[in-house]
Amino acid sequence: MSTKRIVQISSAIITIIFILSAFTWIGYAQATSYRTDLEYTYRRALNDLNTHVNDMNITLTKANYANTSSQQNGMAGKLIKSTSGAKAALAVLPIGNDSLNNVNKFIAQVGDFASSVSSKLSVGEALSDEDKKILQQFSQYCNILAGNLNEIQENIAEQEVVIGQSEEMLQNLESKQPPFEDYFLSTAEEFANYPALIYDGPFSDHMTQKTSEMTSKAQTISVDEAKQMAAQYLYVDPNTLTHTNDTEGNLPTYNFNTESTRISVTKQGGYLSSFMNARPIDTITLQLEEAKQRAKQYLSSIYQEEFAETYYVIYNNICTIQYAYSKDHVVYYSDLIKVSVAMDTGKIVEYHANHFLMNHKDRQVQTPVISELSASQQVSDNLTIESARMAVIPTTRDEEPLCYEFLCRGQNNEQVLVYINSETGMEEQILILIETDNGTLTQ
Repeated sequence: MSTKRIVQISSAIITIIFILSAFTWIGYAQATSYRTDLEYTYRRALNDLNTHVNDMNITLTKANYANTSSQQNGMAGKLIKSTSGAKAALAVLPIGNDSLNNVNKFIAQVGDFASSVSSKLSVGEALSDEDKKILQQFSQYCNILAGNLNEIQENIAEQEVVIGQSEEMLQNLESKQPPFEDYFLSTAEEFANYPALIYDGPFSDHMTQKTSEMTSKAQTISVDEAKQMAAQYLYVDPNTLTHTNDTEGNLPTYNFNTESTRISVTKQGGYLSSFMNARPIDTITLQLEEAKQRAKQYLSSIYQEEFAETYYVIYNNICTIQYAYSKDHVVYYSDLIKVSVAMDTGKIVEYHANHFLMNHKDRQVQTPVISELSASQQVSDNLTIESARMAVIPTTRDEEPLCYEFLCRGQNNEQVLVYINSETGMEEQILILIETDNGTLTQ
C-alpha cells in the first residue's frame, strides 16, 4: 500500500473519530442540559410546595380568629389559591409511591372546603359550628405539614441532595444518597392516620371514597385475564409483563410492570385504570394537532362513547389532553380521562381514567327549566358571550346540576367560563382560562 493511500486512510479514520467524538460530546451536553433543567424544575416545585403550604398554614391560623364574613371570605379565597398551587407543585415532584396520598387528599380537601365556605358566605349564610370545627382540624394538620416541609427543605439543602437522581439511586444500591422520596417518609407517617373524611367534596376524596359506578356490578377477572388485557392496552406481548403488588380500596386493580411502564387494570370488568411510561423524552417532533389526534385515536380504541376535549398542557415534552364524556350534546365534567402523548414518537405514555371509572353511569336526561336566553341574562355585563353549550358539573353539594356553559371574553381579553344552573338560574361556577404557549388551563 502506498504512503499516499495510508495517509488518506489515516485521515479518514481520524475524521470519523473526530465526528463520533463530536456527536458523543453533543449528546452528553444535551443530556447534561436536560438533567440540569429537570433538577431546576424539581427544586422550584419543592420551593413552591413549601411556600404554598406555609401560606395555607398562616391563613388557616388567622381564619380561626376571623369573625366577619368579609374577612372569612377573603381567607377562603387565599386558601383556594394556595391549595391549587400546592397540588400543582406536589404533582411535579418525583415521588413514585403512594405514600403521600393522604397529603394530596388533605390539600385537596382544604381547597374544597374553602370553595364551599366562599359559596356559603356569598349568599349571606354564616359559618356553622361544624365548619369552625373542621377549620380547627385543618389548621392542626397543616401546621404539622408545614413544619415537616421546612425540615425536608433544610435537610436537602444541607446534604446537597440531587432531587433528579431519585431513579438512579433506586437502581444503584451502593449509593450513599437516599432516594428523594425517602425524605418524605416522616411526613407520610404523620398523615398515615389522617381521617378518611374531614371534609367531603366531589373534587377531592369523594371520588375515591365512593363505590365505582362502572366496576361494582362487573364480573371479577383473573390475574391471567388481566395480564392479557393489559398487554392489549399497551400493544405488547403478555410475556413481557410482570405481575406486581395489587391495589385494593374502592377501585381494586391488578398491577403489572414492563420495562419502564406500570399499568393497572381493574379486578372487576378488566377496565384500564391507568398506565405510565417513565422513559425520558428529550425532543419535540410532533405538532400539537397531531398529538391530539393520536390521543383521540387511542381513547377511541378503548371506548366507543363520545368525549369532548376540555384542556391540554405540554410539559417535559409530553402533551396531556383531558377529555370529558359527552352525550346528546351534553358534557359531563365528572367523567374525566387524561391521555398523554410523547412529542418525540407520538406514542401514548400516560393514561388516567379513575375519575371516569368512579363516576360514569347511565344518567337520566335532565330537561332545562329556563331557556338559554334567560340563563345568558345572568352572566355579568362585563363579559361578552362567545358560545354556549350544556354541561353537567360536580358541586360541593354532591350534586350534578345541568348547566349552561357560557364561554365568554372578559374586559382584559381573557377567556372566562360561566356555569348557570338550568333549573334555578343560579351562577354555579366561574373559571378563568389561562392560555399559555404550553396549553390551556383553568383557574
